[in-house]
Amino acid sequence: MTVQKMDWSHLDRVTFGDASLQKQVLTMFCDQARDFIEQLRVVNASDEAVTILHTLKGSSRGIGANDLADFVEEEEMRCLAGEMIRLDDLFAEIRVVCEIIEGKAAS
Repeated sequence: MTVQKMDWSHLDRVTFGDASLQKQVLTMFCDQARDFIEQLRVVNASDEAVTILHTLKGSSRGIGANDLADFVEEEEMRCLAGEMIRLDDLFAEIRVVCEIIEGKAAS
């Protein structure tokens, strides 16, 4: 799976169309997502990983990255079932979203 879209209208609604606020929120999201990647490298299949994944899922939905949120939810369910998280795939999905965000910020 590769995330290729964002719901920009959702982000526009939750930030009241404030471009400056959108930039701040998106920057915080990518910073947080990168931090989560590092944390998941250490914890993987554990209660701590479930918490990280759950938080990432909510953050993704909050900015309109629903495809990423769906993927993270799958990984959360895998983790709850005692299975290993597909870290490489998750990292790739996060990178794609952050590249989309960074491309929008540059335009």
